[in-house]
Amino acid sequence: EAFVLSFPIPSPLNNIFDRSSLFAYRMLFRMLFKVKRAEVSLKLAWRQSVNLDRTIVRMRRDEQDTLAFRDVAQIAYRVGLELTHFVNNLRSYLVTEVTEAAWAKLMAAIGTCTSFDEIREAHQQYLEQLKLYTLLHSECAAMKHSVDVILKLTRRYCSAQSMLTALVERNQGDVFAIKEEYQNIADEYHREISMLMSTLEEQHLNFDFLNFLLLRLNFNNFYHDTNDHTNTEF
Repeated sequence: EAFVLSFPIPSPLNNIFDRSSLFAYRMLFRMLFKVKRAEVSLKLAWRQSVNLDRTIVRMRRDEQDTLAFRDVAQIAYRVGLELTHFVNNLRSYLVTEVTEAAWAKLMAAIGTCTSFDEIREAHQQYLEQLKLYTLLHSECAAMKHSVDVILKLTRRYCSAQSMLTALVERNQGDVFAIKEEYQNIADEYHREISMLMSTLEEQHLNFDFLNFLLLRLNFNNFYHDTNDHTNTEF
């Protein structure tokens, strides 16, 4: 689920990296680790999809079975694209708009500090900005919940991909059960992404930084079109 690095912090740095700061860093690292894990898992699932397409073409089955496998592979491909789009853009937002921007602001602030207390204050402001922009602040709890749910859905999707791969390669399993799992994942994803988009649009007036996340996740208004039932392609 996560990993933790522990090391001693000598004086006077322990006055900056105190217990509350380390707790904040632990939350931040956990968030970034979950996103990175989802990104790596989806890349593996993509390679599995490519191999599945080639294997299904070579399968010696009757036409009905072949169509069933192609149908479930198509659903898997579509769901994988949407999850990959979400995870990649979330990671890009966290790295570019959040961590790099906050770090540059911290370095600029430290350059003007004239006392240790000012450095400590600049570091605290840096952590507060990171917690807010990564949705770890209490006022962003609803958005954070949707993000967590979608990240868990990527794990379910990757597990389904592994099951489908085993089914095709070993001829063991129920293709219709796997198809139902993919459809359930797709339905849950669209439900969560719709709630997330609605919340982002409502809250971006209060938190201007949410514009960056909203733009990345819905840059082509795909999810607006989906809600209107007019969009059939991703």
